[in-house]
Amino acid sequence: MRAEDLLRGAAALRVLQTVAPQTLADDWFAAIEAEPSGVAGFTSQSLESWLVVLRDLAALDQPATREFREDLLEGRRSPDEASSVFRSAVNAATITERLATHRFGDLPGEAHDQRIHHYQRMIDRLRRQVPEQVRQEILRDRSIVDDARLGELRRELNRKRGGMGIRQLFSRYADLIVQITPCVLVSPESVARFIPPRADQFDLVVFDEASQVRVADAIGAIGRGRSAVIVGDSKQMPPTSYMEVRNNRDDLDLNEIDDVVEDQESILDECANAGVERRSLEWHYRSEDESLIAFSNAHYYNGNLTSFPSPQTGRQQEDGSRTGIHLIRVNGEFLREPSEKSLKRTNPVEADEIVRLVQRRFEASEGQIPSIGIVTFNVQQRDLIDERLRALDDDRITEALDQSDEGLFVKNLENVQGDERDTIVFSTAFSCEPDGRLRLNFGPLTLKGGERRLNVAVTRARREVTVVTSFDPEDIDLDRTSSQGLRDLRNYMLFARVGGAGDQADALIDRRKRDDPHRDQIANQLRLDGYAVSTDVGLSEQFRLDLVIARPEAPDKPVAAVLLDGVSWARRPTVADRDLLPITVLQDRLKWPVVLRVWLPDWIRDPEAEILRLEQAIANAQSSVVAEAEHVTVGGGVADADDVDFSVDEADQLREPEAAEQREPAESVLSSEGLTAVRAFSTKAAIEAEEASPQESQFVARAADGASSAGLPQPGLLGHSSDAVDAAWQRPSSIDQVRAIDVTHWNPFETGHEFYSHAELLESERGWKRLRPYLHRLLSVEGPIPMAKAIPKLGSGLGLERVKGSRRQSMIGFLRSEAYLDADEMLWCSKEDSRMHRTARRYLLFNEWSFDDISLPEVAVALILSSQNRRLKLTDEQTMRGALRFFGGERLTQRARERMQAAARLLEHQ
Repeated sequence: MRAEDLLRGAAALRVLQTVAPQTLADDWFAAIEAEPSGVAGFTSQSLESWLVVLRDLAALDQPATREFREDLLEGRRSPDEASSVFRSAVNAATITERLATHRFGDLPGEAHDQRIHHYQRMIDRLRRQVPEQVRQEILRDRSIVDDARLGELRRELNRKRGGMGIRQLFSRYADLIVQITPCVLVSPESVARFIPPRADQFDLVVFDEASQVRVADAIGAIGRGRSAVIVGDSKQMPPTSYMEVRNNRDDLDLNEIDDVVEDQESILDECANAGVERRSLEWHYRSEDESLIAFSNAHYYNGNLTSFPSPQTGRQQEDGSRTGIHLIRVNGEFLREPSEKSLKRTNPVEADEIVRLVQRRFEASEGQIPSIGIVTFNVQQRDLIDERLRALDDDRITEALDQSDEGLFVKNLENVQGDERDTIVFSTAFSCEPDGRLRLNFGPLTLKGGERRLNVAVTRARREVTVVTSFDPEDIDLDRTSSQGLRDLRNYMLFARVGGAGDQADALIDRRKRDDPHRDQIANQLRLDGYAVSTDVGLSEQFRLDLVIARPEAPDKPVAAVLLDGVSWARRPTVADRDLLPITVLQDRLKWPVVLRVWLPDWIRDPEAEILRLEQAIANAQSSVVAEAEHVTVGGGVADADDVDFSVDEADQLREPEAAEQREPAESVLSSEGLTAVRAFSTKAAIEAEEASPQESQFVARAADGASSAGLPQPGLLGHSSDAVDAAWQRPSSIDQVRAIDVTHWNPFETGHEFYSHAELLESERGWKRLRPYLHRLLSVEGPIPMAKAIPKLGSGLGLERVKGSRRQSMIGFLRSEAYLDADEMLWCSKEDSRMHRTARRYLLFNEWSFDDISLPEVAVALILSSQNRRLKLTDEQTMRGALRFFGGERLTQRARERMQAAARLLEHQ
């Protein structure tokens, strides 16, 4: 049925509801025959409407809808009921058509999640490798050929006195300097002083914090480059001369404001006004509680920033702090004419409150210095707080004040841009006069652009903002001022007073609740199962958690976040925006216990299964947390090795490669004669193997293992031999012994990162020895793995794009001697691992593996898992297709079928 036919049918139902609940035409003709005057109740308009119904319902005169149409025309179904049934039927048909057309039903959500995880791992690996790759390319492209000038430059740099200045060095050796140090970090003023004004000295000039760079200061640097990138935030601190001309006049009188130098144009503003192409960076990561950025997002960034909810919102921390935003009201007084001159334009009560707060935080953080920043609206209050903190005679506090990076700082509003701390504390200092009126003279905050200073100040915190004030937000009378800075300060204090949460906070940031029937359906089902569920959680317009789940006994402690593929998900333009960055931020940075996805096709297909999956994942997450806590602490302290029982398998997994190396027999270490034998013998064996048939290749492999008398390390010393797989693997005694696991990927940087890009290790005996833990880690993470895949993986970890020739043959010999190679050409950590293998990796085929790359024991485990709930034979078609889907396959090829049959024989022969 076409879309226009469906629309006509729906229109007909709407008309039918207004015309009659039964066959209007029959009644009309019956009335004429009985009594001509009886037709008065039927107007021409109603008859015309009935004809419209007949015309539009003709679209439903098709096999699938004919009975439904006749029921309507015969009056067997009321218009109200018919409309509901029709909409439900159309929705069901639409869903079926969409699932079939786009093949949504062919890829289960779990498989799609695995693809996303795989893509994320590849992106992470690329990011880790890029810095080293860039470094290598820079070194490769360096073309310093003038040795004489290079020697002159070296001598000049080594001179203790009387040498050239920086400007002279750049004048004479600029080409050498930019090759040796291609990145130059310098301020705009230093560019003008030290680097001669010559065009094209740099390929790229980048300005950071460009909102504070004046146009005149920027022009010289821009002229020295071929291109420029101007980075900054036009909603933050502008260039200003205020502190230069009014350094001691923070408490301005409104009558004096006109003679203050106004904010100047920045290079960022100039570029924006000139129409230079711009890109916005809209992902916000700093705030561990999104209420810290919510106010600025709503008032300065038009709600375009993407922030993320935290599971820790409002919770008390170990150091006494609470995440989020708070307001402390004290009965302080701003001293304009004090008896003690040093207290002029200060608020001692606020200062003392802040000093006590800092003391409490330091006392609660004995092992480390807490990260705290104190911001004041004037320099006098800043100096008073700094003085009283130092007067405590606390070495830790004094040391923290003197630190230049993390620690404790006290700064006034003008100087805080660029800083950030876990906790930011504000001192507003000002207070009402005896008559109850608040002077609206807040220094630079009152001026044009003052709101930009407030925005800087309130976005410095990572975890907590505390406002200490001696007046109420309502004391700022908006009828007496047109200052945007004061208006925003008033609203921000209101926002802080309610903790950045609740209906009043939502109104201050214009947050609107979103409707989502699909989300509410899932939430209601979880609530019926006893969970505490919140919906539409978050303060950002760009990102919210669809569901937050907690235990009913602890509704304020979330245990899971759930994301749906709804409208807001679909609006995000890239895969990273939809599926990568949100998960990474929620799990890695904000530490959500578990982040789950519910895909709409899965929910449509089987809602009950999705609810069970969610509840099982929540239970697993809870068990992991409990198990981790029990593992870390034994009897209230840190567990010793003797306090914890590990199974043999767990001990092998936790064993450090270095420790494993020490426990292995000394005879397995390659000698210099052995290294020579490895290269010579493995080359010959590999050539013969390539020319032989599969059966002959296995014979050659076994013959190679037996040739250790020529100096090759004897595999038998490590328990490595090449028995046939079906003779080595031991069938599990029960289904409980096998389990499914996720694919893990070996990262060469985790173990042996010092080997990266050091292929020369393959050229020496010492290098081969050092590679043993490297190989051990690869096999423990990705094993069993085919020899053909292990070689390029090890090579890429050593910085080699391809492993070929003598290096390849040397590596083959190394792998044969240091790992267990079965008759199926699979590498294992040990023979025991191959005999007792009990796991299968989900969606292994998503990782550029073929079915031939999966070991037979692993295929056998997948067959067991596929058949256990069906009571079917291992070679049954359904069982094999289930195993194929388990590995992520879609098409059961003849080769995959033969491979599974071979795996089934392993089970049947024992």
